[in-house]
Amino acid sequence: MIDARLLRESPDLIRESLRRRGSTIDLDRLTTLDSAVRAKRQEAEGLRARQKEAGRLIATLDGPEKEAAIAEVAELANAVKEATAEADRLAAE
Repeated sequence: MIDARLLRESPDLIRESLRRRGSTIDLDRLTTLDSAVRAKRQEAEGLRARQKEAGRLIATLDGPEKEAAIAEVAELANAVKEATAEADRLAAE
């Protein structure tokens, strides 16, 4: 297993170690996947924060405004699920 932190901080060190071992691991692909996973997780966290804020706002609203905020929270919940699922898929790859 390759340490993700070491991959980010010292890819040349890992590349040299893999070369000495005769490994055919595509380190550039791993680096790209790691970046994509981190970006998707950040996106999911940002969406989750917006979802929580909108949830708090719902308690202060009435009528149509409340219904619109509830719909927004539902959309944000779906977006969080999708971003998290994509991050998990990329991490598995």
